[in-house]
Amino acid sequence: MRLDGMETLGAVNLWLDLARGLLAKNAQLPLVDDTEIDMHAELWRARELGDDPLRAAIDNILSRDPDDLAARFVALNAYYRLMATEIPPEIQYVNNLEQVGRADIMEHLGYLVRLRDTESCSDTINIRWEIVKCVCREGLSTHPCPMRSA
Repeated sequence: MRLDGMETLGAVNLWLDLARGLLAKNAQLPLVDDTEIDMHAELWRARELGDDPLRAAIDNILSRDPDDLAARFVALNAYYRLMATEIPPEIQYVNNLEQVGRADIMEHLGYLVRLRDTESCSDTINIRWEIVKCVCREGLSTHPCPMRSA
């Protein structure tokens, strides 16, 4: 059964609260592949059945404040980890649904990773965050990091 959009939004809001706590207790940003926030069940469903509810929920939290570091961490962490979630080929797809492909995930990850205006990067934490995102994007795709040309 597909995860309902409101359920997904509830899960992403929980991740956001957990990320705020994680960011508050650490002097450094967690790495993009950090697994302290339990997203396994939701990411498995998104990989197996499609990530539309996850995309909508993440877009929702990002639209509240695009510069919210916790929201940006949740978005990138979720899609980075979704990219690494392997679905065994023997899984039977319900109602002829196909699992979300890596190309689709990469496309949305590229959207999430885009750099902010330089004016919004006013401290070392935000600058480090943009560098981490850039390296993540470069490591997962063939698109060069725009920061390298700067």
